[in-house]
Amino acid sequence: MKKLKITLFFILTVLFAFSQQIGKVSKVNVDKFPKVEFTLNLYKPDAKENKDFEIFENQQKIQFTFSRTNAPIADTQKHILILFEDMTHTSHALQREYFQYVLENSLPKFVNKGDKVNIAVFDRNRGSETSLRFLLENYTDDVELLKNAANTFRSIYDEHSNQKSSELYDALDDGMADLHEKFPNKNTFILELSAGFNLSANNAITQEGLIATSREYRIPIYSVYYNIYDNRTDNDYAEKSFGLFFLSDKSRNDKDAAKEKVIEFMTNALKRHYGFNYTFSYDTKVEQDGKLHTVSIKVDGQAIEEKFQAPACDIACFIKKNTILVALILIIIIGFIIGLVLFLKKKKEKELALQAEKEAQQTEKLRQIEIQRQKDKEEQVKKQELQQLENERLEQKMREEREEQLRFQQRLEAEKLAEQRQHEQQLLEKQQEEQNKRLTEEMRNNRGGFPSLKIVSHGLNKDFVINKPIISFGREKHLNDFFLQEPTVSGKHFEIQYFGGDYFIQDVGSTNGTKINGMAVRRHKLKHNDIIQAGKAQMMFVW
Repeated sequence: MKKLKITLFFILTVLFAFSQQIGKVSKVNVDKFPKVEFTLNLYKPDAKENKDFEIFENQQKIQFTFSRTNAPIADTQKHILILFEDMTHTSHALQREYFQYVLENSLPKFVNKGDKVNIAVFDRNRGSETSLRFLLENYTDDVELLKNAANTFRSIYDEHSNQKSSELYDALDDGMADLHEKFPNKNTFILELSAGFNLSANNAITQEGLIATSREYRIPIYSVYYNIYDNRTDNDYAEKSFGLFFLSDKSRNDKDAAKEKVIEFMTNALKRHYGFNYTFSYDTKVEQDGKLHTVSIKVDGQAIEEKFQAPACDIACFIKKNTILVALILIIIIGFIIGLVLFLKKKKEKELALQAEKEAQQTEKLRQIEIQRQKDKEEQVKKQELQQLENERLEQKMREEREEQLRFQQRLEAEKLAEQRQHEQQLLEKQQEEQNKRLTEEMRNNRGGFPSLKIVSHGLNKDFVINKPIISFGREKHLNDFFLQEPTVSGKHFEIQYFGGDYFIQDVGSTNGTKINGMAVRRHKLKHNDIIQAGKAQMMFVW
C-alpha cells in the first residue's frame, strides 16, 4: 500500500511538472468587454490548429477564434552542452570517428559569437565519479577550441569489452543540472551523440523523470543516434522534451546526413525553443460584476489556467439590467422638466415685458444725451482743427528757416572742404613734382643718362626715351606715355618704373601678357638689351 501511494505521488508530480511547463498565458484583456482576448505562448515547437485547443470559462466550454505567430526571439545567445558517448567495445570502433567528423563539420555552422558551448563525455558511473567528464574547463564560443577538444579525445577505459549500454539518463540529467545552474533562465540545449542504450540496471532516473526535468528547466534534448544494433525504442524522450531525434541508417551510418541533421537541429533550435504565440478571442458569458473568473485552455490533454477580472457594472450595465425602472424614472424626470420649462417661460415673458419698457425709457434718455454730446464734440473738433492749422503754419515756417540755415551751413562747409582739398592737392602735386624732378635728375646721372625702349618689330626703328620715374606703354594714346597701334597690345599694357637705381617692368593686367626674353613675367628687373614682348610687339631695353 505504501509503495502504491509513493507511485501515485510520483506520477502526479510528473504530470504537474508537465502541465506547468507547456506554455504561458499573457494577461487577459477585457478592455473590449464582453470581448475577451489573451495570448498563449506555447513552448511546444509544433504548430497547433484550432481543433487542438479547447477553452473553458468557469468550467463551461466556449467557442473562440485564434491566430498563430512565431514567438519573437528575445535572446539570440545559445547555451549548448554536447554529450559525447564514450564506448570502448570493438564493435564501436567507428563511433568515435563518426561523431568527431560530425562535430568537426557542424560546429562552425551553428556556433555563433557569444554562444556558450561545452563538450562532455560519458559511459558508465564508476564509484564516486560523476557520469560526465567535461573536455573543456569553461563553456566557450571558440569553434577551434571545441573542434580540437572533440578530435583529440581518446577513451581512458577499456575494461568493458562488451559494453552496449551507458548511463545515458544519468548523463542527460547531470547535463541539464549543469546548464540550469550555470545559465538559469537562458536558452539552453542538450545535443546528445550516442549509440548505446540506457543502462537498464540503474533505475534511479526514469524516462518520465528525465522529461519532467527537461520541461521544468526548459532544456530540450536533441538526440543523434549512431545505429549499430537494433533500432532504439526509448528515443521518444527527445521529442517529449520538445527536442528532436535522428536515427542513422544502419546499413551505412551516413556521416554527412548526421552532420546536416545536427546543423539543422541547432540552427533552428532558437525558433523552436520560443515556440508559437496563439492569440485567442471570444465573447464571454460572465456578467459585468467586477469579480474574478477562470479561463482554462486545454491542449494535448493538459490544461493552463488564468484568472481575469470582469469590469464592474457601470451605468450602461445598470440600464441594461433595469430597463423598465429606468424608463419610468426617465418619464417622471421628463414630465418635471417640461412643467418647469413652461413655468419659467411664463415668468420670463413677464420679466422681458418689464425689461423692454425700462429699456425704451433708458434708450430715449440716452438718445437725448447723445445728441447733446455730439453737438459738444462738433464744436470741440472745430476748435481743434483751427488750432491745428495754426500750429502747422508755425511749424512750416520754422522748418523752412531751419532748412535755409542748414543749406547755408552746408555751403560754407563744402567751400571750406573744397579749399582744403585743393590746398592738399597742390601740396601733393608739388611734392610729386619735386620727387619726379629728383628722380629724373637721379636717372640722368645714373650710368650716364636715360635708358630707352627700341622698337624692333613691325618694321619700325624708333626709340622711346625713358625720362620719367614711371612711364606707361600700350595701344591707347591718351592712356600712355608711349603707344603702338597693335591689336595684340592692351589699351594700357605695362609700366616701367625707376626704383632704387634700377628699372622694373610691371604688367598692369594686359590681355596677352608681358614676356622678358621669352619668359612671361608680372614684375621683372630690367637689364641692358632685355627683349620685351607685349602681344606681338617687341622692343629692346637699352641702357
